Amino acid sequence: MTSYELSRNFFDWSFENTSLVKPTHVALYFFIIEHNNRLGWKDQFGLPIEMAKNAIGISNYRTYSKTFED
Repeated sequence: MTSYELSRNFFDWSFENTSLVKPTHVALYFFIIEHNNRLGWKDQFGLPIEMAKNAIGISNYRTYSKTFED
């Protein structure tokens, strides 16, 4: 699946679930895509919390944790 297809699928889903989507979800989703792209599209990979928080502008761990769990 290409990055465009991942983007399109996400936004199709978000338009159908507007009450569930927040800007932090969009930012984290696209950061995860970018991170895995840099790793060469591994099937499994780690996502360092501090790196992700810094990349998407979240300073509070609880906000990050809630976004990730959603």
